Amino acid sequence: MDNLFYKIPIVRSALRNWDFFIFKRNWRKQNKHNSTVAMNCFPLDCVKVGEATYGELHVLSYQPEQEFLSIGSYVSIAPNVHFILSGNHQTNTLFTYPLCSILSGNHSDRDTNSKGSIIVEDEVWIGYGAIILSGVTIGKGSIIAAGAIVVRDVPPYAIVGGNPARFIRYRMPEKVIPVVSDIFLKKFTEEEKKKNLDLFYTPIHSQEDAEILKMKLIYEDK
Repeated sequence: MDNLFYKIPIVRSALRNWDFFIFKRNWRKQNKHNSTVAMNCFPLDCVKVGEATYGELHVLSYQPEQEFLSIGSYVSIAPNVHFILSGNHQTNTLFTYPLCSILSGNHSDRDTNSKGSIIVEDEVWIGYGAIILSGVTIGKGSIIAAGAIVVRDVPPYAIVGGNPARFIRYRMPEKVIPVVSDIFLKKFTEEEKKKNLDLFYTPIHSQEDAEILKMKLIYEDK
């Protein structure tokens, strides 16, 4: 009788909602150092997010022991971005249909395929509706255009877009990148951020601009 009760659709829905509520609460307890919001349940141990990062987290993971999602500090994640760690169907077998999972009623590792972990480095901006597939590293300071599907690594400070995502350009002159690549927002104290605010918003057009700006920055870890 009890088993039949839990099979009632409205009961199953209520239980799923409760489980999700508990999961979101646990996520926030573990992530007070950032402003991310879990939009679905996923293995807590396979997702790590850095300081001050904000946005929605849609994470698909069926093989947590084999994959990991690492998101750095000061990352901007727009709504409806999805991180797909696993979930690819087998492609080199007779059928792509997840037969083992359907027959058993439970997920089977035989039906999913992953290329490995996803690493998002510091200060990345991920645009609305982007999809990040397994096995990629998104470099520091890069930009993922809205709707992009990322299937390969993204260089630091690059702008990529499209399906599949392709390199568009660097968001600043290439000679500037080595100058600024060792400047991390997370190294600045709150007071230092306020003192340097105008410099943070100063456009960089050349290597000389970057070198002058770097000399003017005020922080202890310089």
